[in-house]
Amino acid sequence: MNSPKRAAFRRMGVAWLIFCLLLWGGRNIGSAQVDDELWSQPVNLSRSGAGENPVLIVGPEQQTQVFWWDRFAGLTTSYTLDDGWSVPTPAPIQMVGVSGEGRSARVITSTIDAMPYIVGVGETALALWLGVIDQDTGLLSLLSSRLLLGTAVWTAPELLVESATAWEIASDPQGVLHLVYCQAQQLDAFPAGIYHMRSTDGGVTWSESVALYTSLYARLWTADTVHISIAADAPGNVLVGWDDPRQKSAFYVLATDGGLFWSEPTEVKEGEIVGVHPRFIVLPVSSSRGEQPGLVMLWQQEGVASACVLLQQRSVDGGKTWSAASRIFEDLTWCPVQIAAVQTTRSSLLLMRGEETGYLLVATWDGEQWSETKRLSFSFEDPQTGTMTYLEGLQADVASDDVLVVVGQEQYGDIWALQMQMDTMEWAFALPSPWSGPLLLFEDESNVGFPAVATDAAGTVHVLWSAATTSGQPDLVLYYSRWDKTSWSRPSAVLGADEIVVQSPDLAFVEPFLHAVWSGGPTGTVFYSRSYTDDAFSASGWSAPLMLGEIAMGSAPALTLDLLERLHLVYAVPFNEGRGIYYTRTDDNGESWREAVQLFDAVTEGWPSVDQPGVAIDERGIIHVVWVRTSLPGYGLSQGVYYARSMDHGETWTSATLLADGAYYWPQVAATLTGQVIITWQDLTLNIVEYRSSSDYGLNWSYVSQVPGLQGIEGRAALVPDGTGRLHVTALDTRTGSGVTLRHFIYVGGQWSSLDSVMLEDVYAPVSGVVPAVGGELGLLDVLGLGSRRGDDGLTSVIWHARRTIESQAAFNPDSSPGPTSTPTLEPTPLLTPAPRLGVNPYPSQPSMPVLALGPISLPLLAFGGIGVALLLVAGLVMIKVIKR
Repeated sequence: MNSPKRAAFRRMGVAWLIFCLLLWGGRNIGSAQVDDELWSQPVNLSRSGAGENPVLIVGPEQQTQVFWWDRFAGLTTSYTLDDGWSVPTPAPIQMVGVSGEGRSARVITSTIDAMPYIVGVGETALALWLGVIDQDTGLLSLLSSRLLLGTAVWTAPELLVESATAWEIASDPQGVLHLVYCQAQQLDAFPAGIYHMRSTDGGVTWSESVALYTSLYARLWTADTVHISIAADAPGNVLVGWDDPRQKSAFYVLATDGGLFWSEPTEVKEGEIVGVHPRFIVLPVSSSRGEQPGLVMLWQQEGVASACVLLQQRSVDGGKTWSAASRIFEDLTWCPVQIAAVQTTRSSLLLMRGEETGYLLVATWDGEQWSETKRLSFSFEDPQTGTMTYLEGLQADVASDDVLVVVGQEQYGDIWALQMQMDTMEWAFALPSPWSGPLLLFEDESNVGFPAVATDAAGTVHVLWSAATTSGQPDLVLYYSRWDKTSWSRPSAVLGADEIVVQSPDLAFVEPFLHAVWSGGPTGTVFYSRSYTDDAFSASGWSAPLMLGEIAMGSAPALTLDLLERLHLVYAVPFNEGRGIYYTRTDDNGESWREAVQLFDAVTEGWPSVDQPGVAIDERGIIHVVWVRTSLPGYGLSQGVYYARSMDHGETWTSATLLADGAYYWPQVAATLTGQVIITWQDLTLNIVEYRSSSDYGLNWSYVSQVPGLQGIEGRAALVPDGTGRLHVTALDTRTGSGVTLRHFIYVGGQWSSLDSVMLEDVYAPVSGVVPAVGGELGLLDVLGLGSRRGDDGLTSVIWHARRTIESQAAFNPDSSPGPTSTPTLEPTPLLTPAPRLGVNPYPSQPSMPVLALGPISLPLLAFGGIGVALLLVAGLVMIKVIKR
């Protein structure tokens, strides 16, 4: 027989099991969000802080190896293993020389002291570099060494040519190497000019040099002026091109026998258009047409300074004849310094880089033409230091399964590698993004404030933001700019010149005026001004600022308008006597404002502070207001999101209802115009966006749920309705290795749309968030934000703009004029007492499951599964006990 002590333990175990099952059954279980980011996690290859000039090599067996220069260890490498990357390993190229003569002669061993030029040749890497100037001849020799991929040991250096100032090397599909170089020395046997050599054994031995073009002027040519290029295809066609700086033109020669006999130089031009910087691309074989590989010659129009005119000619007969020149990539604002073509199993990728090495432009050949360019740039948070990392000197190649591998150098001196997590061709040929931009409309080193935006009936976007009139000065004024179909106007200071500090503007448009509110002056008074849209460029076009409210303190004013185009304003008085949330409105387009009323009294409730109010008006004219309970500065985080509403035009207000208890910020409210009200906020500890919805005009609220797909959010997210009743949520994600990504969702009919994303080129973290404006009937979504950009002196603040089209939808037209609607179960009252905190479940982050109400108790249906299992276990234990008796 069991002792009473053991029986007690058994009963405690059963009770604990029942409790766990009940707890499991009552959880709000949801499917995990799938991480579908485009890139793998970045890998720090160097781990030294002293790396620079990375070079990426991918071998035929997909052996990937990266070389870089370490300021202390010299040439260093890392390569892929079965379980990742090898540790960084020094890979010096040893130079052996003799010093002295006779008995005093000594063998001297040294290593090269600069990063060599490295290319992949089959299963090996070939390094080329210029030696020291010969004291007797004055020649600058070109040397080479080889390394088996997956190792760190180089062969003894070998002399390739005795004199070279510039060179380029290419390999044909059979593995034959072609080296073309410029010799600036005038020798009897080898006059100055362009020469070619080839190797059929991977660079072990080389042919004699063959002159392609000679000129005394070549003695003045350098790598920066001659721009040598070379390409070779499978049938044995070899093309070499170069610039002649004196003639300000380019030339090319062709060999159809693998580089044995060469044509006379041909000038690169089309009619009167003269070309420079020719590059040759070998296109893959078209298996469907059974034709030989095609060739493409890219060149730039000479003499164009304001833009880049990049032209293309095609050849289907190995370079003997060329098509007429046609312009490609017309949206290029700069001409590429480097162009490289890498092959996938199905096509060619064109990688272009400009003077700024922080990004690559990628285009794909579809058999007839190049795709639109896509841009690769990378910024991410270093998992060890927590600092934002930006990659420069990017190198890319295609590895196994047609995935793109990228390496780059960060600003702190480490070398990183990333790999695309999808087929490169699928990515390259994906549908073009509906987004345009981003365009930078303002950049300054001073304290730039978060922008406010409004769109007028013509689709013109108007923006206000605060910034210093002089860089480094503490005084702030409001700047204005507008987007009028094609470009942004020049920013101009228009408001707040006499108020020392102007911040937190908000903006609304009601025909024919732009209406602006902001917090200004030493204590943060809320001011109002308006302007005709055509006059908003100048300070004189705005009305004299009007102080709203009797208390000379205000924070975060928020404007909205109802269906009758009346303006409604809420703002917070965060500190001291009179702190609370205030409301006012104008019924005559800003001519006059009603006296502000306090819809929530923080002093009476004993709250230390309130802030960040938001306001929305539904189609019945019910006013919905949301805000956060905050702590005094330096005394902790916020303490919850609260809500109140008014059904009589703001005369009386319901008591404050707690929607979410915790450290939440930036609540926002919007109405769908069909009875649904949505309130969002951000959890700064989890970096997610959560929401609650009401389908009865704010009377009852759903469980707390997470906006699907929004994790890793930085800065404030935004919720805004359009003219058709849809709601748009936008936010910034900085988790990806590719920089800052703008996320966008549409909420309609109680459902969230699929994720819509776009990378923000030239925008870097830290970011302060986004603010959108939607023209529902126009089908346009404009998003602006405050972020950072890398300049010569570090990060500067920028305001950026991105735009996309959205599907058209009929605008909502109410059956009757908006007006207050009473709800029998909830009477408005001016008494402001917080709602019971037990009525809110702020913790679940996934959509709530169905519940079953049993009198005063409500349980999720899944809880009954746990209860059922628990009852079965208890019954089983009872039966076992009966049997034993």
